[in-house]
Amino acid sequence: MSYKILAACGSASATSSTAKTKLEENMPDYGFTKHDLNISTARITELPSQIDNTDAVVIMSGNAPNLDSDVPIIDGVNLMTGFGEEEVYEELASELE
Repeated sequence: MSYKILAACGSASATSSTAKTKLEENMPDYGFTKHDLNISTARITELPSQIDNTDAVVIMSGNAPNLDSDVPIIDGVNLMTGFGEEEVYEELASELE
């Protein structure tokens, strides 16, 4: 099964791109290959128009807008700090199972 993940930050550039790369590199350790995950980047402000076609969102900076959705939103800041990265991967894997 393929899951659509959005890595979202303020400008959909450096931070979300780094998160995308880290997710692609590390999620196989949690049972998800690159073929299982379709990871895209987005601006946080774009989430209201994109969230319904998404299985999970990893937020890299700022706060998610108030969204009327059941799609899990995961705080991914740990991917940037390097501390507690495993928690992000574990939470995403748990939400996708």
